[in-house]
Amino acid sequence: MESEAGTTVRSAYWWPAWALVNLGAFAAGLVLPLVTVSRLYIFNTDIVLYRVPQALAANGEWLLAAIVALFGIVFPVAKTLVYFVAPFRPRIALFVGKFSPVAFFDIFMVALLIFVAKGGFASDAATAAGLYPLIFFACSSKLIEWFFARAVARSAASDH
Repeated sequence: MESEAGTTVRSAYWWPAWALVNLGAFAAGLVLPLVTVSRLYIFNTDIVLYRVPQALAANGEWLLAAIVALFGIVFPVAKTLVYFVAPFRPRIALFVGKFSPVAFFDIFMVALLIFVAKGGFASDAATAAGLYPLIFFACSSKLIEWFFARAVARSAASDH
């Protein structure tokens, strides 16, 4: 028979729901423009997350494109998908949570800055709608990791 705290992690059916909301926010940020770059006030270019690795590869920046694709798109999705099974496999979620500092924003933002900077000096960049779902995703991902780690710790403490 499980203790009350032991059921906290397993019976928390809101972990998958929270992960689904996170994936929705990430999907919105993936396809909505993040930054609008104006060059010489004539040409406007929208920078969209899923196009950044493609554009970097097209410019011959294969390594940077692979890093952005892996850590800016694939890893955040995989990490969030883990929380669908988190109530049943809490150790997996805790293990993946340890790698969260290397995911997403820090690497993506550096790549984005390089991408915009290579566009030239006569450009002006403004944030666009896609940045806000990504900010929500990043903050929410940190919260889900933190709450999940606390729930597992409480469960482990009550089992001893």
